[in-house]
Amino acid sequence: MMPLTTMQNWVISFNAKELKVKLLKRQLRRIIREAIAQATEETSQGESDALRVWLNFANRNGLERAEDNEGQIIFYHELHHSPVDRAIKNTARDMGARDIVADYANDRIIIHTGEY
Repeated sequence: MMPLTTMQNWVISFNAKELKVKLLKRQLRRIIREAIAQATEETSQGESDALRVWLNFANRNGLERAEDNEGQIIFYHELHHSPVDRAIKNTARDMGARDIVADYANDRIIIHTGEY
């Protein structure tokens, strides 16, 4: 399998007005496959990194982890009616929480992370 950085099999012809690169269909398919695989790997890597950040946040703040019906990771925080509650809500919002719901009947807040 030819790495993208090597150009041994590429036919390059120079013209005074333009640069022409000729690729075989096989080479173009390989380049596209490698680009898709790399993009997929980077996307899944990014999601796992974001989830790791949320889990660290939950561990530091003593949040209870759960999943909603769709499989989204959510966290519960017991309300103490102190500045700590506000700080946790603000930090979660800054981290990109999808939704933060106050559940006063059960004396807690629910943080929807957007991570699955």
